[in-house]
Amino acid sequence: MRPVLGDSALTPNSGSAAASRSTTVVHHALRIQAGPWSAKLLALAAGVLKRPAGGLRMGAGGVFAAQGGADAPLITYAGLAARLGPQALPVDVVDAPAEDTPTDIDGAHYAFGAAGALAQVCVDTWTGSLRVEKMAMLTALGPVASPMGYLGQMEGGALIGQGLATTEDLRMAGGRYLARNLDGYLVPTLADAPELEVCAVQNLMPGDTVGPRGAGEISVNIAVAVVANAAAEALGMPVNTLPLTAERILDWLEQDEEEHDGSKHDGGA
Repeated sequence: MRPVLGDSALTPNSGSAAASRSTTVVHHALRIQAGPWSAKLLALAAGVLKRPAGGLRMGAGGVFAAQGGADAPLITYAGLAARLGPQALPVDVVDAPAEDTPTDIDGAHYAFGAAGALAQVCVDTWTGSLRVEKMAMLTALGPVASPMGYLGQMEGGALIGQGLATTEDLRMAGGRYLARNLDGYLVPTLADAPELEVCAVQNLMPGDTVGPRGAGEISVNIAVAVVANAAAEALGMPVNTLPLTAERILDWLEQDEEEHDGSKHDGGA
C-alpha cells in the first residue's frame, strides 16, 4: 500500500483527522471497499495461477484454494505482487461519506468513546509531595485495532495526565514563561509511573454504526480527573486548581489545621 496525500486546495474541509477519528474513518473505508478489493485481487490471482477465481479464497498471508484445508497459500501476496509487476498492481480509491457530529459543537468529533478510572495516591503531609501509586483504566472504544498501539496510548496518556495533575506548572510573568527547560517544568518519568492496569471493553452496543474508536487523548483526560479526585478524597481538599503542587497541598493542610484549631477554641474546653 502506498498512501497518497490529497491536495487541500481541491478537496472539501472534512475536519480534523486526529487519532480519535482516524481509526473509525479508515475502518469505514476498508469496510466499504473490502468486497470489491477482494474480488479484484482474486481475479488477478486467478490469472497468474491459471485457476478459476471461484476456486480461490483470500487468507492470512496469501491466496488459498477455496476447497480443502491447505496450510500454505497457493501464492503469497508478495509473490502475487512480484508476478504482476509494478504496472499491473491494483489501485483503489475509496470515497468514505462524511459523518455529521451529533452535537452542536462546531468541529466536534462524531465518534465518542467512554472511560472510567480509579487511582490510589499517597500524600506526605510533612512535605506536601503527592505520589500516584496505582491507577486502573477501563475504556469502551469498541474493537481494538492495534493492541500494542492501544496499550501504549493508554499508558503514555495516563502518565501525561498524571503530570498535568501533579507536577506540570507552567507559570508566567510579564508575558513570558518562567520555565525555560525541563529542569524547571517537571514532567513525570518512568520513575514516577504508577502501577497501571488497563482494560478494554470491546463489544459494541446494538445498532452501533461507528465501530472501532481511536484512543486519542481519552487516557489523558481521565487520568487528570481521577488523580485529582483521589487527592481530594485523601486530603478532604476541594481541588479547583491544578497541578496539585506541594505548596498548594501544604497551604491547604495549614489552613485546615488552623480552622480545626479555631473550632476547638470557639467551642471551649
